[in-house]
Amino acid sequence: MLLQQTISTLVEKNKLDVPVKGTELLLYKHPLAEKLYTSCDATLHKYAVISEGEHNMVVDPQRVSAKADGNTIPVIQDSHLGRLTPTRIVHIPKRDCPSFDRDLHSGDRFFLRKTGDRIVAAPPPNFDLAVAHQNVYVGHAKTEEASVRVVLGLLNSLLLTFLYQNGIYGQKGRTLAQFRIYALYLLPLPDLRNLPTKPISDKVAEVLRAKQRDAVADTRALQREIDQLVYKLYDLTPDEIEIVEKSAKSKGKSSEPLPAC
Repeated sequence: MLLQQTISTLVEKNKLDVPVKGTELLLYKHPLAEKLYTSCDATLHKYAVISEGEHNMVVDPQRVSAKADGNTIPVIQDSHLGRLTPTRIVHIPKRDCPSFDRDLHSGDRFFLRKTGDRIVAAPPPNFDLAVAHQNVYVGHAKTEEASVRVVLGLLNSLLLTFLYQNGIYGQKGRTLAQFRIYALYLLPLPDLRNLPTKPISDKVAEVLRAKQRDAVADTRALQREIDQLVYKLYDLTPDEIEIVEKSAKSKGKSSEPLPAC
């Protein structure tokens, strides 16, 4: 309460020229990000639930195997995540993961890498059991209009990375940046109930089919199409699109996906 009163006083006396919400300083890093964070009707939290990976897992490189047998479990690791690239699976002895939630680690879902300042989201190669290591978040879709494919298309778009980097909690340019669930949940989204999300889902499916045929397939053209569909969802102007594209290029980022491991 005292902190809220102090901040309010500073704002009223023009000593602090930033938007305030309770005790939170709304320190957006770019006007376009502020516009979208404050004007969009929904957030990612409305459409997806994100959970921690398995923290009780022991990953000994000496015991990791590419092959499965009756004494191993399949595992997803952060170093194996590529944008819109079906995730590579490794196997570790069952004793190295004494407990896991089968419902969390199977079914229709996506994975998010916890480190870096660019969002990297990937699907599993199939919907069978695969346990996410502690450096990986597990995500599930909550609504029909925002299926896993739609969420994957949004999260891997240039716009969502721009918004995360330039939001209140973004850590733009930090090599050891850490994604936090609460910050991801705040990512602004339009109300998708009456918007055309199927084209995004269809394009993501095309990318995934190409990657399943060839893990290093060049899908940059398809991903640029997804970016354009995302811009349209947010009703961005050509000038605003240029801001996002220039921001990506200034950091050496483009629509090119990260290589599959």
